[in-house]
Amino acid sequence: MASAARQRSPRGATCLVATTTTDTPIGYALSVTGQPETDAVDQATGRETDTEGAQCYLAELAVDPHHRREGYGSSLLKSVIERTDADELLLTARADDTTARGFYETHGFQVIDRLPEHYEHGHGQETERRDGLLLSKPLGSGPTFQS
Repeated sequence: MASAARQRSPRGATCLVATTTTDTPIGYALSVTGQPETDAVDQATGRETDTEGAQCYLAELAVDPHHRREGYGSSLLKSVIERTDADELLLTARADDTTARGFYETHGFQVIDRLPEHYEHGHGQETERRDGLLLSKPLGSGPTFQS
């Protein structure tokens, strides 16, 4: 299996937008790359990291519901991976969102931690806290994307 060469990008935030042939936005990805000692990943995940290499945190990956299962999410994820020089890609997902978890596990992510009451659900007095999951995908020198 051939591995795609990753393009190095500056540390910081990257936003990618997927569009149709008519330039209508249908999805986006927002990621932040940095060294763990900057605490950016720790603050976003509520977890203390213990790695020395650069990490990329995928803060958002969203696709319009009318265009899901058409490959846009996979393309956006692949583009994030190709544009980072990080050793690891981290993200959080709601523990009860089996669709998101399945998507990320299909692309080589593994659950590494449970984040109790990480997400708010509902509005006003009906707000409740829901658990999240911290998922990780090592990037290293091997293949950078699994389709």
